Amino acid sequence: AEPLLQRALGIWEAKLGKDDPNVAMCLGTMGSLYLQTDRYSKAEPLLQRALEIQEAKLGKDHPELTATIDNLATTYRLMTQYEKAESLYLRALDIQEKKLGNTHPDIADTLSCLAILYQSMNQDVKAGPLLKRALDIKEPALGKDHPRLRGILRSTASLYMKTDEYDKAEPLLLRCMAISQKLPEGDLEMAYCLKVLAVLYTQKAAYDKAAFACLGHAFF
Repeated sequence: AEPLLQRALGIWEAKLGKDDPNVAMCLGTMGSLYLQTDRYSKAEPLLQRALEIQEAKLGKDHPELTATIDNLATTYRLMTQYEKAESLYLRALDIQEKKLGNTHPDIADTLSCLAILYQSMNQDVKAGPLLKRALDIKEPALGKDHPRLRGILRSTASLYMKTDEYDKAEPLLLRCMAISQKLPEGDLEMAYCLKVLAVLYTQKAAYDKAAFACLGHAFF
């Protein structure tokens, strides 16, 4: 994907200029690629440039900016630049609430990202309500068995585990696994959920279940 995106970017810039919205789209896609492949120092300037083009063309409070803002915020979170990340997530959330309403599915994604940031900052008291709100938005919009619910369920379970509330965490993780099993094949989210389940059962001294979870077996 990377060489194709670089080639596309060169064509857009040569034909339409460096500030065309198509250039911003290509920059954002490249930035997302670098973000997903852990090349944060490459992602940051591309996402920053994409955002600047979008702001100039659409205004600073247009909903189309929020995907770029969220990706840039996530980049800063993974670079442990938490204050920059928080400011951007809050900006995206403010735009979405004002322009899209309080129950739009896009808001749930930003809420989840902000909650993960607060978990990284050991501010779990802030993270919990955000995850609950995100789930309350996504469930009616997507249905109770949608794969995009799994991250919220796992993050909420992780919060409960920090306070030794394993009986609250376990059903969320089992629900996450039940959703995963309906998919054609395993994915990273399923692996993350299995990892957390293994930790949970180890803490509960349910070692047989922990071993099954480590091996990726469905025992529930």
